[in-house]
Amino acid sequence: MRIAFWNVENLYDTFDDPATNDDDFTPQGKFHWNEAKYKKKMQGVSKTILALGSPMLMALAEVENKEVVKELCFGSSLRKKDYHFVHFDSPDKRGIDNALLYNRHKFHVSKSMPINMSDSSTQYYTRDILYVRGETVWGDTLILFINHFPSKRGGEEANQHREIIARRLRVMMDQSLEEFPGATVIALGDFNATPDEETLTKTMGIPGPGWRNLMAEMPTSRGSHKFNGKWHYLDQILVNDSPKWHYTPHVFQPEFLLMQDKKFLGDKPFRTYNGYKHIGGLSDHLPVYVDIAPRWE
Repeated sequence: MRIAFWNVENLYDTFDDPATNDDDFTPQGKFHWNEAKYKKKMQGVSKTILALGSPMLMALAEVENKEVVKELCFGSSLRKKDYHFVHFDSPDKRGIDNALLYNRHKFHVSKSMPINMSDSSTQYYTRDILYVRGETVWGDTLILFINHFPSKRGGEEANQHREIIARRLRVMMDQSLEEFPGATVIALGDFNATPDEETLTKTMGIPGPGWRNLMAEMPTSRGSHKFNGKWHYLDQILVNDSPKWHYTPHVFQPEFLLMQDKKFLGDKPFRTYNGYKHIGGLSDHLPVYVDIAPRWE
């Protein structure tokens, strides 16, 4: 089983949604986002998913709406790969959501729902956590929590909300194992935190008894995101430590997702924009994924 996550960085359509702050990503907006640029990015995202080996489960962050995800599944080069999708609109002010593509011949969705992480009393709105429970064709129960934590830009208030979200997520992960003792529970996504930060290690207690952060086991010389010349793992895959499975984590880093880092040397993720200049890449994050196989010993 291959399960992947990718923050696709602002995968917007070209239409203005009056309910969200998506004006920059319209033909008249600051980025002059038009149909040609949108189609190019959509083709690149679908190409990347195919190059990933068409994972059984492909979790995404920063997709604008259901129509974008629908087009990715059925209107791109993925249309022959038997994908369906789960998506719910979240109250994020920029209008970006989480989604899951799943191979409907290998995975059956039993339950899916958005888990609200916003606080209307303080007018704090952020992405929902996407919950999906299902069964594989081999009879295994998988429970996924797909995340896109708030960034740290909001200072102390943002940090407080990040802590609240992290605590709630850990409680839900534990409750899922209590309700479905034989299940495999996976929380993955853009946590906007590295594996050694307190959001994960202290607040969630992961790595810890019964739980692993697979990105904490990866080489520190690389990462899924690069900032000021240093690679970091901001995208995590948290799993319950099951004697049934062998987990092998990866960062997907083909040449077409990278560009030269002229300022800090080496390479870096190939983004769609450099400032307001369209350079034609896909994202400032690289995909992460895990291959899950039975333990034979």
